[in-house]
Amino acid sequence: MELQELYKKIKEKEDRQSALLATVLDGAHRGEKLLLIDGEIQGKTGVSDFLPRHREELCKGKSTGMLSLEGSQVFLEKIGSAPTLAVCGGGYVASAVVRMGRNLGFRIVALDDRPRFADAVRRAGADEVWCEPFEKGLEKISGSENTYFVIATRGHRYDMECLRAAVRKKHAYIGVLGSRRRAALLRNMLLEEGFLEEARALHVPIGLSIGAKTPEEIAVSILAELIQEKSKTGSAGAYEKELLELLSGEREAQKRKILVRIVSRKGSAPREVGARMLILEDGQTVGTIGGGCMESAVIQKALLLFHSGTEKYRSLAVDMTGREPEESDMACGGSIEVFLELQA
Repeated sequence: MELQELYKKIKEKEDRQSALLATVLDGAHRGEKLLLIDGEIQGKTGVSDFLPRHREELCKGKSTGMLSLEGSQVFLEKIGSAPTLAVCGGGYVASAVVRMGRNLGFRIVALDDRPRFADAVRRAGADEVWCEPFEKGLEKISGSENTYFVIATRGHRYDMECLRAAVRKKHAYIGVLGSRRRAALLRNMLLEEGFLEEARALHVPIGLSIGAKTPEEIAVSILAELIQEKSKTGSAGAYEKELLELLSGEREAQKRKILVRIVSRKGSAPREVGARMLILEDGQTVGTIGGGCMESAVIQKALLLFHSGTEKYRSLAVDMTGREPEESDMACGGSIEVFLELQA
């Protein structure tokens, strides 16, 4: 399979599907890739059966990181989908969550049965707004391991209506705005209806305890909790839309590109394993692996790779703990290893 076709498969993956992308980093099979969607092989590059032979071992990988197979290092990417944030309610807190959530990369669906409040979350920037009874609107949300529910309606009855619908769907998080007294009522309701695990996982009162008072402060506490939960998944996250369009050949198909990924990390490096950046031959970049002098140095090495003639792959170790990073305002410390791949 052509490399562009493999990335088209990733782009066309449904939100509910899980995906793993394995890349061999060294040895005789360096650069070969295998794409698994819901555990089934959906694409590969290279002529050998090295990666398909290890399909079961790859499927057992729970998070993004390195594996050793037959003496070769393999980078396994658990590819997430763009997270969906379903906001039930259109009040001041809900509107603040919508505004801030967009800046954090969430696709936002908002629901309220009152036109004035539905308009408020629409103006706040929700991608989709459904002005209809909550129960009917929630039927349109299929749910996935990357769906986050924030319930902030105008009353207990509506909270329970939304909560009943949300717990029956696949989800990453459910949080309800309310007091500790309301928390006890909602948990008891879930227990009585047989949702033991969901009752334990329910976030109510919603948000991290930071002493928030205003709608904006409460929204910060809620989104901080969402980020905290999202970081537990071990996923490299979704590929950015622009990055996938370039990798799949939908845009700039004739231009050569280099994909840079962080494959290992130690200490307090700014970005996690799996962070991606695409470098075009003219020096343009999409995405980031941390910025600063470190990223600039990687870009310079990548540009040299364009002119190497025969080399398609390169591994780089970047140390951010020494004197030079400190003098360059990069005193975050830590080190990373990046893998560069020329996309011819």
